[in-house]
Amino acid sequence: MKKVINQPADFVDETMEGIVAAYGDRVHFLDGDRRVLVSGYPSQKGKVGIVTAGGSGHLPLFLGYVGAGMVDACAVGNVFASPAY
Repeated sequence: MKKVINQPADFVDETMEGIVAAYGDRVHFLDGDRRVLVSGYPSQKGKVGIVTAGGSGHLPLFLGYVGAGMVDACAVGNVFASPAY
């Protein structure tokens, strides 16, 4: 099976843009950074923020944990590589 991607170098950013396009009412980028997805749900005062991270690969697995009652943000790295920051 062939892959359906435009340019390999753009894969992660385009995936992230697609997530925000589909779920923009629930998540957004942190200050426009396409590698950090933040929950759009209000947080409780005094709550400790929880952030997870991982590489991009077969599935945007860690992105699915961002939301109400779950993690507050997710940072993603390149394909099969953790975030560099």
